[in-house]
Amino acid sequence: MRFFLVFKKPHLKFEEKDLEVDESAFWRIHRLGSKESVVSVIDVRRKDDVKAESGRIISNYSFPVVDGIKPRECLQGRWFYEVYTSPKDLLYSEKTNPILTYLRKETLIPFVIPILVTRGSEPEYIVEVSDPAAFYRVDEETVVGWKE
Repeated sequence: MRFFLVFKKPHLKFEEKDLEVDESAFWRIHRLGSKESVVSVIDVRRKDDVKAESGRIISNYSFPVVDGIKPRECLQGRWFYEVYTSPKDLLYSEKTNPILTYLRKETLIPFVIPILVTRGSEPEYIVEVSDPAAFYRVDEETVVGWKE
């Protein structure tokens, strides 16, 4: 599993704390998910000044199907649709949390998900991206998401 994360600022606010987001935070990840599956981080890279871009790109990462993001053509590999709670709208309280939001079918978004069968043939999909969405490029890798 690979993650490609874009942060606008090198810090984020959590409850009353201002937390710095740097490479060391990601090297310390050892468990993920509700069942706390054991994971190993094998690479963490930082790139400053990543620009939000628009246009037609080839992606091998999952992407949401929302305003400004149009799947155009599967070039290779297997892809499928899966529905997730919008990561932008997650709230936590007694009356609202990601599980209740999902069960109530609130703020659900379809995502196009690649299936990695072999490392030598990564899935590729042509995606057209325009405002209010964006894509972000770091070296040869490109991820599609929200501009804001």
